[in-house]
Amino acid sequence: KDKAKNLLIYLNGFASDEEDKKYLIRLLNLESSMITQARRFSYVKTIYTSRNIPLEEKEKLLEREIKRDKNSGDSLTAKYTCNAALPDRANKERLWKKITEESNSDSLSNMEAIMMGFAPIEQYDLVEDFLKEKFFEVLPKIGKNNEAFFVSYFIGYLAPSHFTDDEIIQKMDKLINELKEDKDQAQVVRYLIQTCEIMKRTKISREKCEKYLESHK
Repeated sequence: KDKAKNLLIYLNGFASDEEDKKYLIRLLNLESSMITQARRFSYVKTIYTSRNIPLEEKEKLLEREIKRDKNSGDSLTAKYTCNAALPDRANKERLWKKITEESNSDSLSNMEAIMMGFAPIEQYDLVEDFLKEKFFEVLPKIGKNNEAFFVSYFIGYLAPSHFTDDEIIQKMDKLINELKEDKDQAQVVRYLIQTCEIMKRTKISREKCEKYLESHK
């Protein structure tokens, strides 16, 4: 039973295609002692990213877990993250406006939950322009108008960290150099430098792997 529990912990991380997400629905029907409530919510959040599972079915699954959870704070977080994860461009545009122009319209924890669900990897085709273009346009304003925690969440969840090509890294370096001139952007610069360094290391690692694979064909 313990081995089964450990396996269930890892399954969500590998649920990248539509069939995997349908399988998560089956897992939610297992006895509650097999899966923690936090894990059950993580399954539902992944299911919400699906483009094939009907919205009505998603909502029923979420409501069932909220009832099981007795509507705790975790339930509220799940609601916000699931809504942000819906594969709908209009929804993404509405939430981007909320994040970037109406950041005080909700609590910090709820805004983090929205950012957490905004850009799952399998939806990059829906949000790529937000991450690769609009992120750079709005970040200076985000840094000036919001507290450090909000800025760290914004950069952590919405920076183009997955796109580790030369063009994006150069845009990151350029923005860092521009913001260094403004002492009010010190926190932003610090978070950006940390993120950019990770991106550079990821790029180097990827290139080494590609070179190794190429040499062993």
